[in-house]
Amino acid sequence: MHRELGNLKRRPRRLVGAFTLIELLTVLGVIAILAGLILDGMRGARRVADTAQARADLTLIAQGLEAYRREYGEYPLTAKTPIELREALLGRLAPKGAVIARKRVLDDGRLTLREPGTANDAKNSWVDPWGRDYQYVVFTRQIPGAAPSVGYVLFSCGERGANEDLPSTEEVVAEVSGMNAGVIARTPRTAANIYATP
Repeated sequence: MHRELGNLKRRPRRLVGAFTLIELLTVLGVIAILAGLILDGMRGARRVADTAQARADLTLIAQGLEAYRREYGEYPLTAKTPIELREALLGRLAPKGAVIARKRVLDDGRLTLREPGTANDAKNSWVDPWGRDYQYVVFTRQIPGAAPSVGYVLFSCGERGANEDLPSTEEVVAEVSGMNAGVIARTPRTAANIYATP
């Protein structure tokens, strides 16, 4: 009997209710997997929200362009940069490029500025949720036997990696004359661009 008690003393005692290292690592692994799934879902929701914001911004700018056309009889023809587009819609640039001081056709309070609150407001532009300027391309359609018509393409380059090139004007507006004039090229349409057209 004494010998049996001695063997009991030498055996390691296991605490009741404690977890083993394997059990703890398994639980931590499951938690890490769940956290990854949740974060990935949040990233997807953020992407959808950013795209919706860009579409809303483009719609607002497109409405401003139509108001500009009603006010001046044509779109801003010389607005080659995002800064010039903003200047035109704020009533500071005429369709042919002359500097003017007229009424605004767009209140840009709902759009994000590249440099909000800067002293030189005339050198500012509107940016999409990814921090890139909204792009505006004006073109003339010349269909044989008809008067030329002017159109535009307004777009965001969307979410892109740092190494991805932005589309050129030739990619966005495939042709500027003939029956297919002003057709948006297929290459940028299948990329990350978000469009608003008249």
